[in-house]
Amino acid sequence: QAFKTFSLNIGVLVNLDLMSAFGWTSCSFNLPFIEKFLLHMFLPICILLFLTIARLPAYFLKKKHRLRQKELFAKIAISIILIMYPGLCTRIFQVLKCKSIEGVTDRILQADYSVTCANIDGSGSDERPMVFVYVFFILYVIGVPFGVWIILRCNRKHLHNKHSSHHH
Repeated sequence: QAFKTFSLNIGVLVNLDLMSAFGWTSCSFNLPFIEKFLLHMFLPICILLFLTIARLPAYFLKKKHRLRQKELFAKIAISIILIMYPGLCTRIFQVLKCKSIEGVTDRILQADYSVTCANIDGSGSDERPMVFVYVFFILYVIGVPFGVWIILRCNRKHLHNKHSSHHH
């Protein structure tokens, strides 16, 4: 039982899922699923914004190190996004997974039974923020792998060239 609990909770740390990490500490931190979803989706954007703001003083004060600063910023940003990627995708797919329960007229969100989903035929109300779901689906689920592919493709001449200035 202890191993099962450990293995289920290790994903919170590995995926930087701060919303789940705070959920068990106190009832005041325990948010409804849709709010957790939105916070989790905006967290990488906020982290990248703060990284950019933190980089500004060094950018203007240490002008001769700008290239190195840019490379370090890119490494940190890409690492954070790739670490958070599995948790972001999991949360997006959880919002898309609805189920029907016998005796209940509307379909409900499997992750939170208090949230109703539209029926398969389009009838009924849908309490999920589907515009955000689709935007974040495109941004994270499709955009992150595509962005990594673009970065690798643009830098492929430096990947195996040990004499290149961009090879690390």
